[in-house]
Amino acid sequence: MTGGPNRGSEVELAELVLKQLRADYLDVVTDGDTLRGWDGSHWAKIPRSKVFDHIRSWDGKPTQTKNARPIKLSNGAVSGIEKLMLRSATLEGFFDDPETGIPCRNGFLIIKEDETDLIVNDPSHRNRYCLDVTWTGEVVDPEDPKFLLNRYLHGCFRGDVEAAEKRAVLQETAGAILLGGTVAVPNPKIVILFGPKAGNGKSQFLEMVRGLVPEDAQACLSPAQLADERMLALLPGKILNAADEIGDQAIASEKLKAVAHGNKVTARPLYQDGFFFVPRAQHVYTANAFPTFKSGMDRGVLRRLLVVVFDRVIPQAEQFKDIGNFIVRHELEALFLWAVEGAQRLLRNGRFTPIASSRDAIADWSRSNDSIGEWLGDPDAVLITGKPCDLVLLKEAYQKYIHWCRDQNIRDIDTMSQTKFTRQINQERYPGIAINRRSDGKRLSGVTLATKSDS
Repeated sequence: MTGGPNRGSEVELAELVLKQLRADYLDVVTDGDTLRGWDGSHWAKIPRSKVFDHIRSWDGKPTQTKNARPIKLSNGAVSGIEKLMLRSATLEGFFDDPETGIPCRNGFLIIKEDETDLIVNDPSHRNRYCLDVTWTGEVVDPEDPKFLLNRYLHGCFRGDVEAAEKRAVLQETAGAILLGGTVAVPNPKIVILFGPKAGNGKSQFLEMVRGLVPEDAQACLSPAQLADERMLALLPGKILNAADEIGDQAIASEKLKAVAHGNKVTARPLYQDGFFFVPRAQHVYTANAFPTFKSGMDRGVLRRLLVVVFDRVIPQAEQFKDIGNFIVRHELEALFLWAVEGAQRLLRNGRFTPIASSRDAIADWSRSNDSIGEWLGDPDAVLITGKPCDLVLLKEAYQKYIHWCRDQNIRDIDTMSQTKFTRQINQERYPGIAINRRSDGKRLSGVTLATKSDS
């Protein structure tokens, strides 16, 4: 289709179709590459099929241009009209700061520490999703046997001395998702459900929270994928990012820390310009082995991790096949009420419930990812003086490090080669320590080594 004095232009057609869509919705805006219309509960994604039907309705008809001849649409014209509609409906930053709360079928639920307030859903809330649940204000009895949710929570941690704490963290994780993850939650965490054996129930929790959240509000990006700006373009507007079995992927520490903390990051969709956004999603992962970090785990990342250890393999007689999806299909309202309780406790306490085994698991994970840092932090092995006059042959220091790793049962695969050992210290990651080049060989400065036998 070409423009001219007697034929409607693509610009005119784009405005006419937007006018039609605004008759279907209260208003129409775009969040980048998607048209959204207010449907009474949230800014819903307008299906491309509906957009195409409106465009196609003009094929063979004149536009409102005086003396216009019938319009003939080509594939290129349709694509051009769609692009012009996106540009015309763009309001920069419109969805950048949505109201904190939960849009559900009967209103917008605002969660506070000790109370909730249900108000009318409003376009000014700028939420792009709506939960398919109704808020009743009821409380779910954690001991009520009629709920499969309770059967799941007790079955996973039966006999575990930290059972109460672990159940609390799962509830707070579900609550953090509803609150909007990084932006609304005090001290946000990356929650990792860890269990080296199958049949422990950790994957069923992901099924539950995925079923709680509409597909439009969730992503499935592994920690490794968060380092890819093209993949990050899938994260805006999401309140949940959940991925299974992440243990075989190396992670970029800095990017993971920025995304988990809710710092502004750059995304760059394929063949499009980049843009900045603030990630909101709560990150929840399962792992049967801890992943490695490309450049070690810095302290900022360590503070953002929360590990829930699933130690118990659920006996066959106690298993309920696909229990997570069953709970979503039949107990969604109870799951929602349970999650709201977790959100309130999270706001009230200002943090997730502490779990001692989480600290131990993270310490083991850190040691395997930064064995040099752990070695340097062991006063029985090394004393960091920071004095340039304290010198140790680099080869000798490396051998001490190797002996220490073996004593700590660190796998050979997680032990640094001498080349990587040298490179990591040269990156100035360890204050007070440096490598000096001398005529008689390289020396490590700023440390003294323990004199006890390595045998």
